[in-house]
Amino acid sequence: MELHVYDTQPDLNKYEHGPVEIHDNDLCKMLYIIHKEIPFENTGFNLRYLEDIPHLESCGIINYENEKARVAIPVISKAQFSELRNLSMSYMIKLANLIENPLRSILPSLKLGIPSHLEERVAEFRKYVLFAFPMAIIKKAIENGDFLVDCGYKSIPMVLVVEEPDGVIR
Repeated sequence: MELHVYDTQPDLNKYEHGPVEIHDNDLCKMLYIIHKEIPFENTGFNLRYLEDIPHLESCGIINYENEKARVAIPVISKAQFSELRNLSMSYMIKLANLIENPLRSILPSLKLGIPSHLEERVAEFRKYVLFAFPMAIIKKAIENGDFLVDCGYKSIPMVLVVEEPDGVIR
């Protein structure tokens, strides 16, 4: 079985900064245990991470129903994630086609000089430089009520992807 968590800007990795620093691997395990309603004492999971539950609740990842912690983000299968990713990629391509020419004319005037000894290091990060731009457009669309209408989320939620051996989430 595989577990993966995908988060979005601007709250990317906000969950890591609770009372106990928790990263994706342990967060996935915790969310899976909560989702499956497995008693923590039967798992071997480090119970110290449970101190983060109030912080995770403030991040919108966990909520309480009848005084019991529940996963408050979508839990989807790998197949569902692939479908979502394909849809996302198709719109990313459409957006890129719309903004490529205007950005080509604007970006050269914004270029900053980089010392030659840093060019190789900076080049690696350039491929990530515009990741926040589409997210900013989506956040503005949400704010204007043009995106994710009546979905129950105020922003784009983190997603837990569960790949069970038989491909079914129970």
